[in-house]
Amino acid sequence: MSINGIVAPYLELWHDPVFRYFLIACGILSLICWLATIITDNYSQVDRLWSIIPAVYAWFFVYFGYQTNAERCTRSSIMAALVTLWGARLTYNFWRKDGYNLKTEDYRWIYVRKMFFYPQYKIPYHIFNFVFTAVLQNLLLMFLVVPVWFVQTDKNVQSDLNSFDYLNVVLFLSFLLIETIADQQQWVYQTKKYDWIDNKESKKTKYSQNEIEDFKRGFLIKGLFKYSRHPNFWAEQSIWWIVYSFTLSSQMDFLKTNLSIGTLVNYSCFATVFLTSLFQGSTILTEWITTKKYPEYKNYSDRVSRFFPWFTTYQPGKTK
Repeated sequence: MSINGIVAPYLELWHDPVFRYFLIACGILSLICWLATIITDNYSQVDRLWSIIPAVYAWFFVYFGYQTNAERCTRSSIMAALVTLWGARLTYNFWRKDGYNLKTEDYRWIYVRKMFFYPQYKIPYHIFNFVFTAVLQNLLLMFLVVPVWFVQTDKNVQSDLNSFDYLNVVLFLSFLLIETIADQQQWVYQTKKYDWIDNKESKKTKYSQNEIEDFKRGFLIKGLFKYSRHPNFWAEQSIWWIVYSFTLSSQMDFLKTNLSIGTLVNYSCFATVFLTSLFQGSTILTEWITTKKYPEYKNYSDRVSRFFPWFTTYQPGKTK
């Protein structure tokens, strides 16, 4: 695919009078988020929108789709409903971790500031905050659901649902379930661990010796985390590739006679590609921090798959 082939569809989106409103709204929201970080000196403002905004965009796409071609909106409505389920689950998980407390900030920002030598050098850090945190993340949140727009507007899309659409629904719900289980396992472990830390001076404990060993280790190695260091991250990335997959199932008739790498890749996938690459970088930072806190994590990470669940030879070392 040529550079012109990549850029041209985005230029067409800008010239679409309806989609242009979404781009303008995204720009305004980016500016608001950036100003909020400057005013509060808290750089997790976009995090509070992460689980909400994609569903809002998706349903607005569907609404405008009904105005022009209602026959094509069955598939896009299903996609918007699935994204809403994803958002509701993630919003709940974020809320119970106190994410909507305006004073709460992602712990990784401390390390990002150090990487930019902030506050000694403020300008590079604020440029990064504006470009990446405010603008790029807001664009990402909108373009993740551009597949909803695609299935309503592309000339090769067929209106009728097919077996691949139903497969996408099953896969989406399966990955959502995996993510839910992984987050719940992590929540239970961390809640118990900090309860033990707060009360470990007490002579009596309600936890078994095996549980205490797990708490001393500092990180979860059981359940889904036995087979993947980040099963929730793997499921999250997979969810958005399934959303993109709807653009392919919507073109089954066209792809049967025009199958190639070029036809399997359309402009609506690039946000998902960016999200996948973003997870690589953020996970490296997360694991670097974890390894500094818990030495055993190096042994764990050497033997357990980062994302994709797989068999493992890991045996936990004895904690001290």
